[in-house]
Amino acid sequence: KELEDGRVQLADAKKEIELLNGEYSVVTAYLTDTEEIEALPSGEKDIISIAANRLKAIEQERQNYLSKKDRMPDSVYYRMKEREPELEGALSKMKDAEKRSSVIKQDLQRLSREKQAYAYRKEELYGMLANFRGMAVIFIGALLVCVVILAVLQFSLSLDATVGYFVAVVVAAIAMTVLCVKYMDAGREVHRVERAQNRLIQLQNKVKIKYVNNTNLLNYLYLKYQVKNASVLEKQCSQYQEEKEARNQYAEAEAKKEYYVKQLTEQLGHYRVRYPQ
Repeated sequence: KELEDGRVQLADAKKEIELLNGEYSVVTAYLTDTEEIEALPSGEKDIISIAANRLKAIEQERQNYLSKKDRMPDSVYYRMKEREPELEGALSKMKDAEKRSSVIKQDLQRLSREKQAYAYRKEELYGMLANFRGMAVIFIGALLVCVVILAVLQFSLSLDATVGYFVAVVVAAIAMTVLCVKYMDAGREVHRVERAQNRLIQLQNKVKIKYVNNTNLLNYLYLKYQVKNASVLEKQCSQYQEEKEARNQYAEAEAKKEYYVKQLTEQLGHYRVRYPQ
């Protein structure tokens, strides 16, 4: 058993030595390649340095893009890319709908205030009509009292109450005439207020329908583009354009990288470089 264990240990040690020898050979080859490049004539070395520096700059651009923290997520980017042809029109439509929503809300508030004003005026007019009816009853009662008093004076004291009757009737007639005129004016104004209220209710219903339709349109657009308002969509459009430009630059950098890698590899292949890659 000890012999078998020794053989296993020997085999493991042999594999480790072979691995170390392989790594040593690669490192030695890299060092040899580096010495070979350093020993090149300055003109040829400059050509290689230019290609290498270009490749280094491209790789730096690539790393800068990949390390950006505010990059647009792929899910959002590809969703925006899919709808790119309609984004401008959708943003304009969303802004118009939001402005229209604000105007409609203001109209509804104004109509609501007018409706309250008409309701208050109508209540006020009904109060005036009730007061006029009460005043008419008072005047009639006063006239009857005056007539009774004059009759008592006439029959008990044998006084001539003709003038008194005349004055009482004239005053009562004038008072009742004024009350009737005011009562009819108030009644006509009640009818005008009621007609205005009806027109206002019809207009309010039309505006409410517009508000509902506009709200449904906004909700549809918000759901379709997965935003809360037009400002968010506008910001996303701006970010999308920046991201699109950055990704195009990244794609160009990738293409240039392949070109310069190939160019540099071919240049190094002209010399005694074992691992140009």
